[in-house]
Amino acid sequence: EVGNAAAYLLSDWASGVTGEVHYVDAGFNIGAGDPGVEPVPSDSTSPLS
Repeated sequence: EVGNAAAYLLSDWASGVTGEVHYVDAGFNIGAGDPGVEPVPSDSTSPLS
């Protein structure tokens, strides 16, 4: 997948691409996320602080 993304970015088709994030994750970023991971509550504090 990374090779295909690199080939696209090096091609003429990508000449107009600016300021974009290209996820190479088999579509994971457009899905619901990992069902085994619980979201972190917004009011929680960082254990590192």
